[in-house]
Amino acid sequence: PTLPELSSALIAVLEGPERLMPFQDSGGVWTEGRGHTGKDVVPRVAISHEESVAFFAADQSHLLEMVANQPLYTAAAFVSFGYNCGAGALHAVLVGRDRIDNPRHTTDRRGIVQNGLISRRRMEKLMIDSGV
Repeated sequence: PTLPELSSALIAVLEGPERLMPFQDSGGVWTEGRGHTGKDVVPRVAISHEESVAFFAADQSHLLEMVANQPLYTAAAFVSFGYNCGAGALHAVLVGRDRIDNPRHTTDRRGIVQNGLISRRRMEKLMIDSGV
């Protein structure tokens, strides 16, 4: 597979089913599609599947560029991490200022530990450590 294919499949599984109606995630952030957030998410206004796909591609594009020099599975894990924690957090990990297994990356915006994030970080770390 290509990096965009693998990272898209990984994120789709980890983010859960596509949701066309905006909802508040565990941290209270308005979210739609496959985890898209931002000022363009309007509560109670549904998006189309095509809009969801476009947001998903756009949200990943910068992350894909950031890890283009990494091995495939390592890069896909980094994209998954960046998609969930943000490009700034990914940059900090890539330059060695932070670690993907930092416990703060397993909490929501309110500081509450999320079991799903613990599992996600473990899986991403295993993929990164594989060097593949």
